[in-house]
Amino acid sequence: TAMRTEVILATLLLAAASAPALAESVRSGGYTLHYSAMPSTMITPEVARAAGITRSSSRALLNVAVRRDSDDGLGEPVAATVTANVRNPVGQLQSLRMREVREADAIYYLGEARFTDHDTLDFEIEAVIQGEPRPIRVRFNQQFFTR
Repeated sequence: TAMRTEVILATLLLAAASAPALAESVRSGGYTLHYSAMPSTMITPEVARAAGITRSSSRALLNVAVRRDSDDGLGEPVAATVTANVRNPVGQLQSLRMREVREADAIYYLGEARFTDHDTLDFEIEAVIQGEPRPIRVRFNQQFFTR
């Protein structure tokens, strides 16, 4: 199953890289928070099933990872308490249930948000790393289409 989970992670990262908004990151206090959002239909049915993701033309997938900065530039995966909220254009707030996924040398967090066609969602992410005085926060928005 280790090989299978590595395939899931690689597929998620590849889908994030090909999404309309590429994976982004923000650095804070020796850590880098990586984040991306994409329509869940960009994930294959097999990967969605294995990762517990609902594929739907009206669902977005949020993917978050935190890495401790390192000299080699790759960073080391770090566990965090990740929370995320999403606001749609009419002001409705969704608190996302972020699920931690651990595979081989990776730790990342997945959450799903509902949207309607042409919605621009406003994402707010907070990652609290144990022992660190301040959380890492990021806010971004992205438009989604159901087709």
